[in-house]
Amino acid sequence: MKSVDQIKLVNDTINKTKENLKPSSFNLIFWGVFINVLSLIYYFPSIIEQTNYTALSYWTIPPILGLI
Repeated sequence: MKSVDQIKLVNDTINKTKENLKPSSFNLIFWGVFINVLSLIYYFPSIIEQTNYTALSYWTIPPILGLI
């Protein structure tokens, strides 16, 4: 296989992957940002442990949003 054929094969594969990811790109970006925000909040336990309701909401609201 010549190098030109290999480059064409790689470009075709990249273009197919781009087309396949377009419909789900919003979900991937949303969940990436969402998990990073939750990780930052979890890093500061004083935010979560202010009251019983903040701890409850931290552990229940994100999974409910994920179900939706």
